[in-house]
Amino acid sequence: MNTIHQARNITLNDINKKWLKTEMSGGVELARFDSGNFSIFSLDRIKETEITDETFEVEPDFDAEAFFSECFGVVRVDDVKPEKIVIRAFGTECNYLRDLPLHHSQREIANTEDYTDFELYLRPTLDLQGQILSRGSRLKVLSPQSLSDKISRTLQEAAIRLRGAA
Repeated sequence: MNTIHQARNITLNDINKKWLKTEMSGGVELARFDSGNFSIFSLDRIKETEITDETFEVEPDFDAEAFFSECFGVVRVDDVKPEKIVIRAFGTECNYLRDLPLHHSQREIANTEDYTDFELYLRPTLDLQGQILSRGSRLKVLSPQSLSDKISRTLQEAAIRLRGAA
């Protein structure tokens, strides 16, 4: 299904601060509509653009970096409020998270021979959940409990599907 949007480009961002352009991690465009609402468009899904004679000015106090500062990547869901998230990394995953933090708010809060705990402050959106799930058994969510429960349910549902029960 093709949908036509008339939008005003605000900024272009790359996903996860990586300049890798593939189908799964391309750039995104943040646009504002006449209604004042924002939308995010993945560049790899835009089939056609048309430049018009219509002009606009971005609000001088709009700060795209601040707009996304509590987000993992570029998904911002206003209904999902930012909160403190604590994750535990096992084995060599600790080093990966030190070298490539998940978020600028990430800080190391505990370190043992077996694991390292990291604290972040951001919105626990689906893209963050996907990143945590992609790390498999090398990451565990310690808090908030609601995020830990979501990750656990997703893994349980995946295990049921993999066993062929659904």
